[in-house]
Amino acid sequence: MDNHDPLFNILQSTSVPYSIPDSPEYDSLRLPYNLRLQPKPAVIVFPQSIQQISLALKAASEAGLKVQARSGGHSYASFGLGGKDGSMVIDLREFQDVETLNEYVDPSTGEFLRGVVAKVGGGARLGNMARKLFQQGKRALPHGTGSGVGIGGHSTLGGYGYVSRAWGLALDRIVAVDVVLADGRVLHANLKENENVFWAVRGAAHSIGIVATFYMKTEEAPLQVIYFELGWDGMYEDMQRFTNTFLEIQHFATESGVVDERLTFGVRVDGSTYRVTGGFLGGEDEFNDKILPALVKNLPAPSSTSIKPLGWIEFLEVCSDKGTLDVPAMGTDEHKSFYATSLTVSESEGLTEAAMEAFFEHITSPPLPEKYFIIINLHGGSRSSINNKDEAFSAYTDRDSLWTFQIPADSDTAESKDFVMGIRNKIIEKQKGTSFGASLSYIDAALSREEAWKAYYRDQEVVERLKKIKREVDPRELFWNPHAITAIGDRRR
Repeated sequence: MDNHDPLFNILQSTSVPYSIPDSPEYDSLRLPYNLRLQPKPAVIVFPQSIQQISLALKAASEAGLKVQARSGGHSYASFGLGGKDGSMVIDLREFQDVETLNEYVDPSTGEFLRGVVAKVGGGARLGNMARKLFQQGKRALPHGTGSGVGIGGHSTLGGYGYVSRAWGLALDRIVAVDVVLADGRVLHANLKENENVFWAVRGAAHSIGIVATFYMKTEEAPLQVIYFELGWDGMYEDMQRFTNTFLEIQHFATESGVVDERLTFGVRVDGSTYRVTGGFLGGEDEFNDKILPALVKNLPAPSSTSIKPLGWIEFLEVCSDKGTLDVPAMGTDEHKSFYATSLTVSESEGLTEAAMEAFFEHITSPPLPEKYFIIINLHGGSRSSINNKDEAFSAYTDRDSLWTFQIPADSDTAESKDFVMGIRNKIIEKQKGTSFGASLSYIDAALSREEAWKAYYRDQEVVERLKKIKREVDPRELFWNPHAITAIGDRRR
C-alpha cells in the first residue's frame, strides 16, 4: 500500500474517518447488498462534512484512485463499492439531515416557497426521510418502497413509487443540489446556476460528482390514499389465462378512459402468486364505483381483493418492503446473492400477445430459480407525470415507457442468470420492431459500458452531452464505475 501513502497522509492529517482492508471493521463495512458482486475498495471514507468530501476527493486524485459514492448501498451491481477492486468509496452515512425549509426561492420561477422545499442529506434512507417530512408540516415526496434505500442513487437514477404517475419520480422533485466535483469544488446547481451540472447529475451523478445535499420540492401529504391489491390463483397453469389477463390490464391502463395520473400500480409475478398492487389519490367511492369495475371488467374473478383507505404514513408502511419506515440510519442488514436485469417497454406499442406468451413459457419452463419475482410497473398511460418531460429536462431519458420490468432472481447459479436474461431476450425477440430499453434504477452488471449507455440513455445526443460535461468537470475521470460516462473511450481498469 506504499503507493497510497499520499492518500492516508491526507486523510490522517485532516481527520477524515476511513477504513482500509487492515481495519478490523473493514469486511463488515464493505459487505454489499448483492453478495454475488463483492468489490474490495482500497479505502472507505466516512466524511462528516462537505469539506471532508472535498479533502477525500483530493486524496483519491493524488493517490490515483477511482471514486464512487455510497448512499444506502443498494446498488444491484455493487457500483456503490466502485464496481471493481481498489477504488475509494465515499460513504454518505453521516449526511442524514431532513429539513423542510421555511424559506426558499424557486430558481426557475422566482416563486417564494414556504415550507415546501426540503433539504435532504445525500445519505438519508427513504423510510426515515418520509417520516421526517411528514413530521415537518405533513409533507411528502414520491419515492420507492424500499425503506432502507438511500436517497442518493435512488433520486439521481429515477425513483419510482406508487404515486409517481401523479407526482413524478423522486428525480423530478429535485430543484437544486450541493455537489462536490472531482477537483474538490463545491457547487450549488439548479436550473439557473451551474445548469449543465444540474442537468447531468439527474441521471448520471455517479459520473459527475458527489451530491451531498438535495433540495426537493415536496407535496402536501394526502389525507387518504386508496391502497389496493388484487390476486389471482392458477395463473401459471394456463398460458392463455395468464396472457389475456395481462393484456386486459394493459388495455385498462391505456384505453379504458378511467385512468388518470392519480392511479399508479404494478403487476407482481413470482411463479406462485399474481398480484396487481397500487395506490389511488382519490376517494374510496370513486375507486369502488369507477376504477375497480373497469379494471376487473374482462378479467377472471380475483381470488383475493383488498381495498384500504389509508393515511399517508400507513400507505407507505403497507407498501414498504419491510412493513415499516423506520430503518437504521447507517449500514444495512440486507445481503443476498442475485442476478438482475430490467426492461422498459415503449408506450406507443406496449406488449403483444406473442411477447406475453413467450414470457409465460420462459417463466414456467424448468430449470427455474428457487426464488424470483418480477415487478411490472406502469409508468406511462393517460396524464402520467413521469412521461411529460424530455431530455431537455434532465439526463434521465426514460420518458416514453408504458411498462418497466424489474427482474431479479435469488442465487448466483448459471440457471438463475439464464432465467433472468432470458425474460428480457424472449420478449425482445417477439417484438423486434419495438423500442425497448432498460432502467437506470435496476443496474444490470452483465451489460458492457456501450450496451448500458444505449439501454439507459437511448439518445446518443444525451450521451454526447454527458461526455462534454464530463470533460469539463472531471477530465481525469476520477468518478468511475463499469457503466460510468467516459469522455475518451473505455477506461476500465
